[in-house]
Amino acid sequence: MRKIIIVVFILVFSVGFVSKNTVNTEETKKTKGSIAVYLEESGNKTSNSDVALKLIKAGETADGKYVLTGELKTCGIDLNELETADKMQKAAESIFREASTKKISGIIKHTDSSGYVKFENLENGIYLLAAEDINKYDNISPALIAVPVFDEESSETNGMKYDIVVYPKHWPVTAAKTGDNSNCELYMSGLAVIVFIPLIKKAKTGG
Repeated sequence: MRKIIIVVFILVFSVGFVSKNTVNTEETKKTKGSIAVYLEESGNKTSNSDVALKLIKAGETADGKYVLTGELKTCGIDLNELETADKMQKAAESIFREASTKKISGIIKHTDSSGYVKFENLENGIYLLAAEDINKYDNISPALIAVPVFDEESSETNGMKYDIVVYPKHWPVTAAKTGDNSNCELYMSGLAVIVFIPLIKKAKTGG
C-alpha cells in the first residue's frame, strides 16, 4: 500500500468523512496500519538521530464515533468536533498533558541515523505522537494522527489509507516561548500537514 501525506494550505482546513457503516465493517477493523515519522534536519548543531518518540492510542471508534480511551477520557475532549486546525492543536496539547500527568505508557521507538522511525501493526484509532527524549534534536510538537484516513480516490479497503507519513513540527530549544501556539502546527514545504482528520459522520436519517 502506498503511503499518504495529507497536505492543505496554511489557514485552509480540509475535513474528510466516511459513513458510519464504512468505518465499522469487519474488513476495515481487521486491517492494520502504520505511521512513518520523518524528523527533518534542523541544523544549528542538532541531530535528528536517536530521538525517542512515543506513540499512544488516544481514541477508538464506538457506535460510529471517535471516543477517548482509558484514562484519557477525563480530558473532556470530543474528537468528533475537531473541525479546525486550531481545535486540533489544542486537543493534541491537552491530551499530551493528560497522558504525561498520568504517565500513560505507549510504544517508544528511536529514530535512525536519517531521522526516520516507523510504528507498525497499528489498530484503527486516533494516536498521540510525542517526543519522549529529544536527545540532541529540537523541541517537537505533539500531534494527533488518525489510522486510517479517508481517500475517495483510493482503491484500497473502502477507500481508506492505512500507511500514514508524518513530518512533525519542530523548533529550536533555545527559541521556545511560553504560550506560543504556533509551535503546535505541522509543516512540510510551506504547507500545513493535517494528520488528524475526523472520519466519522453520523448516518443521515433514513441512510
